[in-house]
Order: sequence, then C-alpha cells, then structure tokens
Amino acid sequence: IQLEHPGRREKVRLRIDAAGRPGGLTVERYARRKGAFLVLGLGLAVFLLISGSWISAVAVLFLGAFAFDAWLHGTGRRRQEAIERGLPDFLDILAVCVSAGIAFRPALARVSESSEGPLREEMQLVLRQIALGAPRREAFDALRQRNTSEGVGTFVTAVQQAEELGVPLTDALVDLARDMRQMAFQRARQRAQKAAPRVSIVTTAVIAPGAVIIIVAGLLANVDLSTLR
Repeated sequence: IQLEHPGRREKVRLRIDAAGRPGGLTVERYARRKGAFLVLGLGLAVFLLISGSWISAVAVLFLGAFAFDAWLHGTGRRRQEAIERGLPDFLDILAVCVSAGIAFRPALARVSESSEGPLREEMQLVLRQIALGAPRREAFDALRQRNTSEGVGTFVTAVQQAEELGVPLTDALVDLARDMRQMAFQRARQRAQKAAPRVSIVTTAVIAPGAVIIIVAGLLANVDLSTLR
C-alpha cells in the first residue's frame, strides 16, 4: 500500500502515535502490514469463492481490509484510556513535588520515574526531547499531538498558560486533577446509564424463559395424571 498523500500519511502517523508505536510500528511498516493483510484476505477469499462459500469469502475479504486498522484503533483507544486513568494521580503527586520547592522539570522527571504504563512513556519522551535541545513548549505541543486524550491536552494547556501568565503551577495542577476526576466520574455514570437497558434486556431474555419453564413444570407436577386417562 502506498501512502503518498501527505494528509493520509499524517492521519496514519497520528493513529500510530496514539497507539504508542506498538512493536516499533512506523508509517512504512503500517503500509507493508496492511498490504500483507489485504493480500492474505484476497487469497483466502478467492479460495472460498472457488469452494462455493461466497458469504465466507466476503467476510474474509472484509477482515483482510480492516482487521489491522481495527487492531490499531483498539490498541490506541486502550492506551489513551490508561493515560486518562493515571493522569489525576500523576498530577496530584506532581503538584506535591512542585509545592515542595522542586523545579517543574526535575519534579516531572521524578514523578515519571515512579509512574508506570503509557503515561510514564509519554512524559519521559517529553523530557528526552527537552534534554536534546527542543524548546519546552514544542515538546509539550508534540505530547498533545501524539495523544487523543482530552486530559493530556488540558494538562499541556494548563502548563503553558501557567508559564505565560505567571500563575502558580501547583494550584493549576491540583484544580486540573480534581476536574479530571469529576469528568471521569461523569463518564462512568454515563456508561452505567447506557448499560442499564442492555442489562435489563439480557436479564429478561435469560430469566423469563427459565421462569416460564419452572411455572409450567410446577403445574405439570401438580396434575393428577390418573384424571387424564
């Protein structure tokens, strides 16, 4: 697969970055693996068509075209969700370090070292870029571009505004962590509200037939078979 169009390449690159570049994935490797999936799906589809199973052929062809993209999308979504979950605690600890008199960059390095998961990887990448000479603003802008997490974008904005306006960073971090927890609670409540009708349907579908069987069995057990002869 050729990704010659700059806009297409940029979209693929952002999706790969959001997923954390799993297995060292690059745009070029993405194109090769996508092509391999397509060729494999097409070959299996042709074989199934010859065998007379056209429905399976269409399904395999569909999987070959979209399976790798679906996997990459799922990987990116789970990674961003992990970042969202870990960010409030990360900001709380960072605020404590800054309020204790530690400069922002050493505090960020210390908290990142004690963290784990994708949030640690992202913050350490920011620190490496700054250490290699990248301006702090550009390093944090790149952090925002790599991630679709709303919390990361808000964090970057808060850090940059605090730097520009001279606002105490500790207060900004504490407020940001509190707001993120409230948003996470609201999202969890919304998911629970959406899941309630589905749970009711599943429960009804499972319990109702069983209840009918029990009632019918009870009625039959109380019937005097001799009266039916």
